[in-house]
Amino acid sequence: MKLEIRFIDDAENIYQGEVVLEKLGTKSKVTVARKALAPARAPKIDFNAPMRFFMKTHARSLKGPEKFTLLLAYLAKGKTGNATVPVKSVEDAWSKMVGLMGGAYNRAYSNRAKDNGWADSPKKGVYVLLPRWSEILN
Repeated sequence: MKLEIRFIDDAENIYQGEVVLEKLGTKSKVTVARKALAPARAPKIDFNAPMRFFMKTHARSLKGPEKFTLLLAYLAKGKTGNATVPVKSVEDAWSKMVGLMGGAYNRAYSNRAKDNGWADSPKKGVYVLLPRWSEILN
């Protein structure tokens, strides 16, 4: 039996490797195939990809506030701080992907994203992406 292990450290490096396991019997030996773990980087994010493909690729295991943040990042093309995104743009984009997003848009998602330091709303009707947004990809 093969076991594949994937590990992500604090610096966002990804390590992966395989181990071969054998069933233990009364007279069998345990052998482990050792393979050096090679560091790999997380996949690059392509903000020029079509929106549905982008969200399907990166949002599969995310929860509502994280999906909101990822969609905001897509609409802001990953630019943090100054790039404002209208609330209406987020709501419209979400409504085009309700099935893919796991349900209708809920404004509580933006509040939770703000609570986590991933997004902000400097004035009514707009959102900005904050530098910590990439935490959602870990």
